[in-house]
Amino acid sequence: MIALKNFLHTLRRYKAATLLNILGLAVAFAAFYILMVQVRFDLNFDRSYPKAECIYQIALPQFYEEGKGYSSFIPRPDGEKAIAASPHIRQGGCKNTMGISETSLYDPEQGSSAGLNRHPVYQISHGLLEVFGFRCIEGSFARFEEPNTVILSQKTARALYGGKSAVGRSLVFNDDSRHPREVIAVYEDFPDNSSVHNGAITDIGEHFLNRTSNWMYNYLVKLDSPDHMEETRQAIIAGLKTLRPDVKAEVFEKVRLVQLHELYFSPEFQSMFRGNRATVYSLLTIAILIVVIAMINFINFSVALVPLRIRNINTQKVLGRPTPALRCDTVLEAAGTALISFLLAIPLIQWFAASPLAGITPINLFPVQNLPLLALTGTMALSAGVIAGLYPAWYSTSFPPALVLKGAFGLSPQGRRIRTGLIAFQYFISIVLIIAAISIQAQNRFLKSYDVGFSRDNILVAPISTAIAGRYHSFGDRLKSNPAIRDVTFTDRPPVGSDGSSWGSSYRGRQIQFNAVTVSSNFIDFMGLHVVEGRAFTEADERKSACSLIFNQTAQRQDSLITGSELLGIGAMPIVGIVQDYNFKPLHAGIEPMALIVGGTEWGKSPNASKMRYALIKTSLADAGQASAFVKRTIREFDPLARAEVNFLDEFIGNQYQKETNLSRQLILFSLLSILIALIGVFGLVLFETQYRRREIAVRKVFGATIPEVLAMFNKSMIRIVLVCFLIAAPTAWYIVHRWLEGFAYKFRMGFWIFLLALAIVLLITVLTVTLQSYKAATENPAQSIKTD
Repeated sequence: MIALKNFLHTLRRYKAATLLNILGLAVAFAAFYILMVQVRFDLNFDRSYPKAECIYQIALPQFYEEGKGYSSFIPRPDGEKAIAASPHIRQGGCKNTMGISETSLYDPEQGSSAGLNRHPVYQISHGLLEVFGFRCIEGSFARFEEPNTVILSQKTARALYGGKSAVGRSLVFNDDSRHPREVIAVYEDFPDNSSVHNGAITDIGEHFLNRTSNWMYNYLVKLDSPDHMEETRQAIIAGLKTLRPDVKAEVFEKVRLVQLHELYFSPEFQSMFRGNRATVYSLLTIAILIVVIAMINFINFSVALVPLRIRNINTQKVLGRPTPALRCDTVLEAAGTALISFLLAIPLIQWFAASPLAGITPINLFPVQNLPLLALTGTMALSAGVIAGLYPAWYSTSFPPALVLKGAFGLSPQGRRIRTGLIAFQYFISIVLIIAAISIQAQNRFLKSYDVGFSRDNILVAPISTAIAGRYHSFGDRLKSNPAIRDVTFTDRPPVGSDGSSWGSSYRGRQIQFNAVTVSSNFIDFMGLHVVEGRAFTEADERKSACSLIFNQTAQRQDSLITGSELLGIGAMPIVGIVQDYNFKPLHAGIEPMALIVGGTEWGKSPNASKMRYALIKTSLADAGQASAFVKRTIREFDPLARAEVNFLDEFIGNQYQKETNLSRQLILFSLLSILIALIGVFGLVLFETQYRRREIAVRKVFGATIPEVLAMFNKSMIRIVLVCFLIAAPTAWYIVHRWLEGFAYKFRMGFWIFLLALAIVLLITVLTVTLQSYKAATENPAQSIKTD
């Protein structure tokens, strides 16, 4: 009751400061929750499977390119040999990650309109059902390896059939009504932070089972215990040596088994899902620091109230109330304030989750979806309140009762040093966050505007379905019939992207490996690439049975390639030219060996057109809108079930850096929040400073001090604090940003302007806050101040 009485008394006397303090805590707790949702998502990625700690992905060294790193995409013969190598491997299997696509599905009995919503479709081997612990909730997996069968996730089955049973129904893929697939089972959805897609899954069968040159499959094994990992690795090495006797023995020692949940944070491996451990722990640190800043505000506020309460406290001491009981009252008041702030944070979280601001993270932020985290935030809030109340509780009861009668303690040297130190810490954190936010934004702009080595002005990108890819020549001709479209080309992967296939081929008696990009014959001219040796592709190359290859300069240097020579792979494949290097992967990575490929009707025992997945359309800026609309109409004309998506190439490339964009937005948002919370502390500090120094201000004005001089008096001390904090924060922020930039092969030059801009932002906001708050005291009638003080 005493704690509640103290709280209500403070609220009545200092409404603005008290409410701002509560608001600062509420904002801090909401920010903590939002950041922790992202942190939990990343740290728990791929940890939801049964015995997840026993699941490993096989990563092989580049057998024939020593020192060139690892690949998590491996050939099937190597993978099959590996999963049969050790008795400690309980289950093993593969998935064709390259083959994952959004595919139209519909039940012939329901009509084709039911397939307008597309779903992920991919292939796995039966062993992965055991590795990941797929839980069958309808039907049975027993017939999974039979031809023309499919299993669906709950989400996909619900989208196709509502609440009706899906088992036994037929599905048509990509309008291929001649080969319907029977639904034999429905599996329980995996969480969003899982590398298992919730969609339609078919058996991979014997696809490329004996081809050692196609590095495009992920092989995973589940061990009986993590303790047997090294023994299993050695058994896999022994098996691979028998499969590839031409590889040096020491190369095999680099074979790795990577725990699946660690793969998410491993930058050396290609993956459709990629996390950054430094980013995750940075967000965790920011979440904690924002709460710490709010706690510092609370401590400052509580300490500033000590002179107002100290007489009452010491009177109670004189009357016999124990010091522990007095301290307990203060701590309970602090905990109650924190609890009120937490309850206020819940509607703030709800509002944020429903607002456009939630776009900074793809994760569901609504509290009802994250109740354990909400409970954690509540516990943290209560703990923060208790901790923040400990020092004020000790400080307010530490003075002898007799000494209290001699004066106030709010402005004692010890009180000043404590409050100044706490405010300085807030400024230090805020300045570091602002510099980091500006730097990440600058790096993001650098990535999006970097010259990647090809033309990208007025180019549209449109993913195309398998049905359209089979007729891509006709599709291209139809597009070019529109005057707004100047040219069209096709490729099996976007011009810049992390996905793609890796080939291994024999060249002059040795094996080489390279990234393979299948393109149409006009791709080089369309993209403005420069052929430095040999020739560009011709239309005749598309009709040849063997592939024609044009390598980049990096591949030529690395493998000593000669124009006019041949690779042995799917027949004899001639090298017809060398193209100047360009960035075909996001700028996190450097330029790797790569070959542009045309022709090869024997490749995959299917026409080359079936490999095309993207159409690139060149238009003019003035005609872009008309061209985009025409492309969408043409896509629907060729495939009514296709999803007509058209984007500018610049925008498409920018999406490759969505994580960096989101991180930049998060840091900007939470940097502003940290400044806001810090300024609430400054506001409270200035409020009490002006209250205690009213007589001093009045005396100064009587002796001729002007209003600007009084305002300058309050601002000088805060400016000095900001400048000292800046000198410490600047090198700290430089180190943090420098370490973050190590994850990029290409990075912007961190100029001194970033530090000056951060300093200017903090100084401007501080001066405005201090000036506005102290203006009333500076303009008050001196006679009134002296009379009432």
